[in-house]
Amino acid sequence: MKRTRHSKEFKIQVIKEAMETGKTSVVARRYELNPNMVTRWVREYKDGKYGDIFCKFFNARRSSLIL
Repeated sequence: MKRTRHSKEFKIQVIKEAMETGKTSVVARRYELNPNMVTRWVREYKDGKYGDIFCKFFNARRSSLIL
């Protein structure tokens, strides 16, 4: 089986759907992806790997809640 490389735009679309619904397994099934992959993408997104503005806002809110 050949390894598929997904575009950044596709990953962000999947990530945002997973975050909005809170159901990574349902989103993964919709796009025929492994649920672990979607969970990994969401974690990487929250850590700032994809450089999205929402991600910076999310991390700022999360760090202010910890303090």
